[in-house]
Amino acid sequence: MTRLLAVRYFNACNFDRAAQSKFGVVVCCTGVFSGYRASVVKSLLKEYIEQTWMGKPCTFGDDRHLTSMFLKLGYKVVYQKTAIAHTYAPTSLKTWLKQQLRWNRSFWRENILMSKWMFKRSKVLSTFILIDSLLPFIYICFGLIPFFMLISSFGWIVIPPYIFAISIMAYIRNSKYWRRVNYYLIPMYAFLYSLLLLPIYIYALFTTDKTSWLTR
Repeated sequence: MTRLLAVRYFNACNFDRAAQSKFGVVVCCTGVFSGYRASVVKSLLKEYIEQTWMGKPCTFGDDRHLTSMFLKLGYKVVYQKTAIAHTYAPTSLKTWLKQQLRWNRSFWRENILMSKWMFKRSKVLSTFILIDSLLPFIYICFGLIPFFMLISSFGWIVIPPYIFAISIMAYIRNSKYWRRVNYYLIPMYAFLYSLLLLPIYIYALFTTDKTSWLTR
């Protein structure tokens, strides 16, 4: 499990955040290792600590929220690829799914909050947020196609090419890193995303008011 997540973490930082960094609009400075301008943090401290959502105190997603506060004020947010940090990663599927549910609840919460000002802040930032928000629904629509084909007269004929297509796309998307971080495991994450994470994305959208940490 941790080897699989190493692939995802490496990609999230060196692909997703690196792309956002080119425009100074990194959406989330990881809670594991980030640096902020102290004077700004002090000015935002009360608002940051006392954040509420749907009438309840926020108990997670603090790294994403603090990043959003800086972006809203117009500050440049970038990614430093030479920074090195060690973190604990889930070692079981159950713990990982709970972590993802928590992360996705804050993902939707902050995206909704950002929608009030992101278009004025940056067109690039707005594009990143809109793509991240819409992609799960697009994936679900495409995922329904082989499902309906499966229960139709085509039967199981559609499954092998569908699995092959997902694997090839996963390898192509991550081809830059073929010598690193367990490259051969990449399709496994793609299948977990399709089968398990997409339902969690949707469930999290309708349960953003929940405040349980789940893994503690």
